[in-house]
Amino acid sequence: MTELPTQSNRRSARARSPGTQRSDRVRVRCQVGRRERYPAPQWCRTRAAYAARVSDGVPHGDDSDLIPGLNAEAAHRLSASWDDGGLWNDICWLAERFLASDESNARAVAWHHLVLAIGNFKRPTGRRLRPAHLSPRPSGSSSERAPTLLVPGLDRPVMVTDIATWRCLAESIPGAGVATTTTLLSALWPGDHIVFDWRVHAAANALRIGAAMEPTPGVTPESTVGATETFEDYRLVRKWVVKTAMRVGAKPVDIERALYRLSQGVPDEPGRTWMQYATAVAERLGPAAQ
Repeated sequence: MTELPTQSNRRSARARSPGTQRSDRVRVRCQVGRRERYPAPQWCRTRAAYAARVSDGVPHGDDSDLIPGLNAEAAHRLSASWDDGGLWNDICWLAERFLASDESNARAVAWHHLVLAIGNFKRPTGRRLRPAHLSPRPSGSSSERAPTLLVPGLDRPVMVTDIATWRCLAESIPGAGVATTTTLLSALWPGDHIVFDWRVHAAANALRIGAAMEPTPGVTPESTVGATETFEDYRLVRKWVVKTAMRVGAKPVDIERALYRLSQGVPDEPGRTWMQYATAVAERLGPAAQ
């Protein structure tokens, strides 16, 4: 079911090719795509060839919720090449300060700073502001996170696994789309959430399409239209990332950043199909997975 166009989601109708950039300022739009299996590309048409390509045994057994092709070595190598110049470390510091704040005014200021830092992080790389880096995490802070958090601007708690509260969080911050909101969730609950943007979404879909697995709803191998990120998509890809990380012995952030780097390594090519994009991603992954 697709929501009727509104002022906040009408731009989602603009077409873009798989693996090409789009604005983060798109509201939630749910789609239900065809549920079918797609023919595998040439490089994985035999079970033996596919097993050789995923040397850590991914996938095996119940692989329906995995992102194939990313073994531990490839995930760590690709994620290690991810570099934001230290901005994410500052965001973690600000998240810790917010969580450690008790007094209402200090907590509101800490939240304001955290949200602005997240917004800066999601700007295009060449437009990011790069102030002097912050100190290590505030003294007395803890890495333990409660499953629910009260944040300024919301009259209900945000819950780590409740998609309805994720949407409420996005609505409480005008201008925040799915990518920005998931970045904020990832800062609040590292290890439970990931940064979900068009690059991570596209690369995850490409690896699954290339392995004849089902992508997120609305995406088909023959389509030339890029996916629109929704919270439903995020919940699904987050599950894939977490289960893949558990299978290969990596952290979810390693899988997330590996997907991001895979997408960065594939040049934009307007008009290509998802299957063509999947082939390009697989070729990019090849050296990293060996």
